[in-house]
Amino acid sequence: MVDTKSLSKRIKESGKSKEEICGIMGISLGSLNNKLAGRTSFTVPEAKDLQRILKLTDTITMQIFFGNKLSKIEDKEVVNG
Repeated sequence: MVDTKSLSKRIKESGKSKEEICGIMGISLGSLNNKLAGRTSFTVPEAKDLQRILKLTDTITMQIFFGNKLSKIEDKEVVNG
C-alpha cells in the first residue's frame, strides 16, 4: 500500500501545487486526490512521473510506493536466510 501521508508531505514540500503536478502528469486533480486518498491506485508510470517531478531518490520512491511490501519481503528473507 502506498504511503500517501508521506507522498502528500513530499508534494507540499516540492513547492508545486497539486494542479501543477496533475498538468505535468496528464491526470485530473480528482484522479490525484482519489489516489492520495487510497480509493484508486497509482500506475507504475505515474509513480515514475512523481519521482521525477518531486525529485525523489530511488530509495524514497521505493519506501513510498512499496514500503510495506518491502518489509514483508525482507522479513521472509531473514526467516528463510
